[in-house]
Amino acid sequence: MPLFGIVAYTMSALTLYTVTLPYTKPIMSWLNPQIFMGFIFLLCLFAMFINYKFLYPSYFKFLNQQTYAHENPALEKLKVIEENQNKIMKKLGIE
Repeated sequence: MPLFGIVAYTMSALTLYTVTLPYTKPIMSWLNPQIFMGFIFLLCLFAMFINYKFLYPSYFKFLNQQTYAHENPALEKLKVIEENQNKIMKKLGIE
């Protein structure tokens, strides 16, 4: 299925190149489809870098803060599990 997305993206980029060609040709006569696709590829890599470097960490930091700030029911269950585990470890003599 990812192959379909890659093909669709490539076709969209080539369509963008074809549509903007009359406007960009007088200004940038050196721009051919290969350079245009390379530029789009580099632009996507830059966007992915920004996403993974800055957006994902802040998203997960916010998610963790929300989870602990609003008394998530899963945290209560984890406390019970931890207490039971401590009881078992104490009975087995592991501490």
